[in-house]
Amino acid sequence: METEINIGFFQSMLQAFLFGILGTFLALIAFLLFDLITPKLSLQEQLTNGNVAVGIVVSSLIIGAFYLASVAVH
Repeated sequence: METEINIGFFQSMLQAFLFGILGTFLALIAFLLFDLITPKLSLQEQLTNGNVAVGIVVSSLIIGAFYLASVAVH
């Protein structure tokens, strides 16, 4: 009985870890695609200069990518 609980726990932890990696990968892809779509806007430069509007857009993009990954899990 105890080994069944441990196996289920570790399987759930492994799945959560793998989907976390998937979400991070999707967020990175979304960021890179947004950077390719907007060639005149240097995201790194704008974020370094403290442009709040660009920060909000990038954070919304990342949150959206993680949301899509969480919807894909369920």
